[in-house]
Amino acid sequence: MANNNGYSGNDPLSDAELKDQPAPQGQSKTKGQCIICGQNTMRKCTMYSISFICTSTCHIIINQVPTDQKTLTDCRFDACINNYSKRQLVAAYKSVVLYHNISTRELDIRMKENVLFERMGTLFYVYPGILLTHELKWFCNCAISEKDDLSGRVRRLLLHSIADKEGERI
Repeated sequence: MANNNGYSGNDPLSDAELKDQPAPQGQSKTKGQCIICGQNTMRKCTMYSISFICTSTCHIIINQVPTDQKTLTDCRFDACINNYSKRQLVAAYKSVVLYHNISTRELDIRMKENVLFERMGTLFYVYPGILLTHELKWFCNCAISEKDDLSGRVRRLLLHSIADKEGERI
């Protein structure tokens, strides 16, 4: 059930998983409200540990690359070769989470089916204005994982969108 901020509560890294984990040294088990969605959480911002940010979706919304290993692995950030690639992947995830209201549960299901990046590519073709041209080029050319490589059809559609954005036709 979504609250008035659009948060669906389907994030795989919710507070339910954090209950069994001890608080990091020097951090108490205090609760606060997420600065993005308003949910009660014990999870703090990974950059400054001042503000509360409840989920990986909320991290992505504020343009932060998640730092916990489970999210890095599940969302394929650990396969990125450099920080630039990680930032581009954040931009791609942010666009589908914010502009298409896709829950992290749905992202997780698509990832397990090995169709996540193909589905994201289809969304970027249908709505080419969501990503900037350089972000769209990166997404089309990235090889995050061999098994997630975009299908030829989706890659051709994205190349067509890129050419349209640049004022050229392929």
